[in-house]
Amino acid sequence: MPLTVTLEISDAELDYFRSVMSRVREHAGTRPPHEVALAATPKWRACVRVHARRSWPVASTASAS
Repeated sequence: MPLTVTLEISDAELDYFRSVMSRVREHAGTRPPHEVALAATPKWRACVRVHARRSWPVASTASAS
């Protein structure tokens, strides 16, 4: 069963994600990937907890066939 997912990201959101990725790359430096993942895990969990409390708007364009 095929699944199609379409994401619409605004220019402002894209700029934000680019800046975050740039900072992450600078901060990670030459660390091996497993060290980066281990260091990020506690921060990621905290971030998920914070964002899970938010009410995100969801736009649905799915149509029943």
